[in-house]
Amino acid sequence: MKKLIISIVMIFLTVVLSGEWVNATPMIDQQQPVIVNTVGGVAIGGTYEEKLAQVVTSGISGVLTEVRFPVACSSGDLVVEIQGVNAEGQPNGVVLTSQTIPGTSLPSFFPEVASFRSLPLSAPVSFSAGDRFAIVLSSAGECGVFQGPIGDSYSEGNAYFDARPNQKGVWVCICNFAGERFDLPFQTIVAPFIQVSISPTSHDFGSVIIGNTSAPQTFTILNTGIEDFSIGTITLTDTTPSEFYILNDNCSGQTWTDTDFISKLHY
Repeated sequence: MKKLIISIVMIFLTVVLSGEWVNATPMIDQQQPVIVNTVGGVAIGGTYEEKLAQVVTSGISGVLTEVRFPVACSSGDLVVEIQGVNAEGQPNGVVLTSQTIPGTSLPSFFPEVASFRSLPLSAPVSFSAGDRFAIVLSSAGECGVFQGPIGDSYSEGNAYFDARPNQKGVWVCICNFAGERFDLPFQTIVAPFIQVSISPTSHDFGSVIIGNTSAPQTFTILNTGIEDFSIGTITLTDTTPSEFYILNDNCSGQTWTDTDFISKLHY
């Protein structure tokens, strides 16, 4: 008699399905969409070497592929950094990824009709829902971004600036002369992780006499995320795959939405 356990098969399925974020459709995760274009913009770079930062809290688990700001550059390039956040909720100086945006690809002055500009990240970075990070904008030339409305228009993070003659690395809230805080207009674009659950994750078929067949076991794959995912061909992978067979496969070659589940995968 021989005992067969197929946990290796299910571990293989889990790894394949959880790694397909590249096929997910990027979407707006967090944003402060209100642009105030009647009071001018907030400087980036220039004589005071000013940096701006907007702290963000991830709403969904996925890969940050792009950020958007209503930004313009009259000279120089724009540098976008994604940094960690310290205990005070400010940028901590740890750069998770960085992207230089050519200034020539951006407006050279603030247009009358303000709009978000795409700032793609060539080295995307992953976050889980609830993670906090800072988007830091800087320039060796002269750039600027429109401001948002007065008040806490984005409750999950604040906006800051770092400028001379202050000591470098000292972040101060972006406020008006009355001390009223405001956030920057921004959007974060995230490709959500594919999220699935498999039940059970393994099964012990017990002792089976050679030449006989065990009772079948159904494995259910459920799409628990917010994104569709596709399954290629399910195969048996084990040191002895010939000792198993798939009785019914309703999974291979299928695309499953966030409300679908696969209920008839029998081994």
